[in-house]
Amino acid sequence: MTIWKMALLAAIAAIATPIYAHAYIGPGVGIGAILLTIAVALGVLLLIFGLVWYPAKRLIAHLRAKKPS
Repeated sequence: MTIWKMALLAAIAAIATPIYAHAYIGPGVGIGAILLTIAVALGVLLLIFGLVWYPAKRLIAHLRAKKPS
């Protein structure tokens, strides 16, 4: 058996083994985690929007300035 097959078998066994945490997440921490996830997702979307929109806006303004009237 190769090392990769043994590693895969060990990973599957580790994932399949139930581990109980006996932990409680209260409503305050749960809501905070949800809001943090939403804030990070919106931040990434706004970053992508900013990286696309502002160069496109400058290109459109540049093309309009060059257009003969």
